[in-house]
Amino acid sequence: MDRLELEAKDLDINTWNDFEELFLKYGGVQGGCWCMYYHRTGGTPGKTQEERIGRNHTDIHGLVLSGRNRSVLIYHNGKAIASAQYGTSDELPRPGNGRNYKALNLHGARKKLWRITCFFVDKEYRRKGISKFALDEILKRIEASGGGIVEAFPVRDFRALNTWFGLVSMYRNRGFVTVAQLGRSSYLMRKEI
Repeated sequence: MDRLELEAKDLDINTWNDFEELFLKYGGVQGGCWCMYYHRTGGTPGKTQEERIGRNHTDIHGLVLSGRNRSVLIYHNGKAIASAQYGTSDELPRPGNGRNYKALNLHGARKKLWRITCFFVDKEYRRKGISKFALDEILKRIEASGGGIVEAFPVRDFRALNTWFGLVSMYRNRGFVTVAQLGRSSYLMRKEI
């Protein structure tokens, strides 16, 4: 198959409708998360699943409108086909709150700490290198923002449930090194930019 011609755009007020269209196609993705899970340290407010999905949608829209969300949208033929989220540790605090992460005692870094959390690719475009392209775009944006230490939380292989983090091999091929295994199939990897 020929290499796809892809374009990357930041998720912002101008691309919100494209993001929304992609995520609505899949019910807000991952149980209606709308890429809000790693922004929070606790659960999503709401008594029912429908209320929580609605709250996630409203909250991510608010973050985008206020310029406090960092995501990259990947386009093919003018249509958004993927999204990838990244941000500082302050913007995406949840990964640092896990028991296994805290046990590593990695606090006190003098450089800015970035995190790459979620990749989502439309199922028609999966296993075609879209996540790798998105990762490269994220790394460019982090470098343009002054760089620092970049954390990722990938899994070993496609059989793992949480493949939205990407695969270890994808990060290793871009110079990330394994810091620790965090669970049965997930790892903490880092790279300095």
